[in-house]
Amino acid sequence: GLFLLFEDEDDLVVLDQHAAHERVTFERLRAQLTGGRVSSQRLLAPHQVELGPAEAERIAALEEELSRLGLEISRSGPDRIAVRSLPAEIANGSPDRLLAEMVLALEEGREGSRGERDEHVLATMACHSSIRGGQRVTPDEVRALLTEMDRTENAGHCPHGRPVLARIPWREIRKRVGRG
Repeated sequence: GLFLLFEDEDDLVVLDQHAAHERVTFERLRAQLTGGRVSSQRLLAPHQVELGPAEAERIAALEEELSRLGLEISRSGPDRIAVRSLPAEIANGSPDRLLAEMVLALEEGREGSRGERDEHVLATMACHSSIRGGQRVTPDEVRALLTEMDRTENAGHCPHGRPVLARIPWREIRKRVGRG
């Protein structure tokens, strides 16, 4: 539920399924944003997020920037925000959690350039929607993930810099178990 194991002639290959999926999702989101904005999926009915008045005002001020990132919101009362659309890549996520994480990422990146801030938010979004530790994946999902990894630039690391895979030479394994 954490790693996918593969082998080749020389090595046992350990793939971190979360980090791999996070990289693939990040690259898709980045490609969309490069094209102008992250595509979104409209909710059937707006999701209401209850907040304090000051927090609702603070988040409402980010409406345009959040929309560009695929999260469409509007103020729906003095202490409420309505989430109208979610980024399509992560449309099955929790609107409350995604809103909180995206706002935090935007605020954390405030000191950097717009590009740096975008990268930080996209990495947060990709992490939010990726396969979780302990989550089992089907053989079809593994094949799809590997196919996407083959098409992905910088596939060796997740957007936060963690390695996606580790190679352990068979000679090292044989040595450790007394067969070398």
